[in-house]
Amino acid sequence: AVGATMLATGTADSVTNGYADVQWPSVSITPGNLYYLVFKPTVFGTSVIGTFDSSINGWAFAGEHFLPWTGFDFKFRTYSCLRTCSIDATDTIEVFDVPTVTFTALSDVSLNAGIQTGLGGASPSGGVYDGLGVTDDGNGMTYSFDPATAGVGTHTLTYNFTNGNSCSNSVSNDVEVFLLITVSPKVYLQGAFTNPNTGEETLMRDDLRVGEYIPTTSPYSDILTCDTTVFYDGGTTGAGTIEDDIVDWIWVELRDATDNSIVIESQSALLQRDGDVVGVDGTSPLSFSQSAESYFVVVKHRNHLGIMSSSIIALSTTTTIVDFTDAMNQITYGTDAQTSLGMPTGIVGMWAGDVNGDGIAQYTGASPDTPSILSNVLNDVANFLNLPTYAATGYNVNDVNMDGNTQYTGTNPDTPFILQNGLSHPGNFLNLSTFSIIEQLPE
Repeated sequence: AVGATMLATGTADSVTNGYADVQWPSVSITPGNLYYLVFKPTVFGTSVIGTFDSSINGWAFAGEHFLPWTGFDFKFRTYSCLRTCSIDATDTIEVFDVPTVTFTALSDVSLNAGIQTGLGGASPSGGVYDGLGVTDDGNGMTYSFDPATAGVGTHTLTYNFTNGNSCSNSVSNDVEVFLLITVSPKVYLQGAFTNPNTGEETLMRDDLRVGEYIPTTSPYSDILTCDTTVFYDGGTTGAGTIEDDIVDWIWVELRDATDNSIVIESQSALLQRDGDVVGVDGTSPLSFSQSAESYFVVVKHRNHLGIMSSSIIALSTTTTIVDFTDAMNQITYGTDAQTSLGMPTGIVGMWAGDVNGDGIAQYTGASPDTPSILSNVLNDVANFLNLPTYAATGYNVNDVNMDGNTQYTGTNPDTPFILQNGLSHPGNFLNLSTFSIIEQLPE
């Protein structure tokens, strides 16, 4: 063999019937390459019948060049099961766990809440949010949700995540898009009912509106605003009745049906002279971005004791009237949580006098409200002589009777209203001036 590489040699000790079985050692070969088997007979003696026995030497070559011998004929036979040939190959494969993915969708939302942006709630980061009304922000962390696009109903939001091993997992959560629920509370403020206008004895006074003292920005925490025209005679259109003129800002809460100390949603509102609580447009019922369920309804005022419904009230997209004013059909939580003192027959109103905002109306004692009135009067910048009889004008929490004037003593003082309330309270059996009227709201 010329230009070929010998890989192995094999030998057959004898020839039987013209065949020599060559025993080959194990040889590693590459499929597709060219290999040669070469046989060389070797004469070693004569037999009794005059024919030659011979042994066979064999070689295995690898290469492209080979010069064959001439003068020899070879024939081959094959055997099955003469040798057990096998080729073994091993490899290692690693099986990865699917990634653990968590996702909490946004809370249920009203149809007109607007596009909710900067939402997240999924882990690990690097995935993609999907679903009707969903727009993925492309940063692997946040998305936006448009309830108007999704529409009313329950929608499935999905977070899809693929890790560095190309293993994927996803998790889904539902969000409900609902219509706004509406409610129309009705309450009276005792302070605004003292000394009613002649001929308007069933309506609260609106001295603060008439004196243009009511601010267009709510005094409560959400600082809602309204247009100045809301405080015009007859409202924005000028065509409203005197019953619908505004008395003051007020605060309304919806509380959890199973735990009435939990506030679900709250907002500033406006109070009309006939007790209707309306939105900042001065006429509409209040809308809340909650699902149609049952809630406790709470009403608060900046210098009156707050009240709550004694039971849960079913609210829906149909406006529900919640009337706290009917003395014959009281729905107020607690005992003597409202008063009939100074109110029209058959009507109850919220207790006046909590000017320091501690949930207690008290004339003298451990937590009296009268010192706050005195301090306000004495420290008024216009009270040069520091007289307790000075009347401070304007929008003031110490103005118990809501006439636009705050006075400690004098011709029209506010302190006597607090004293009268304490002395007239059904629970003040001893007529003590130190009696405390306590706001009955679960906190």
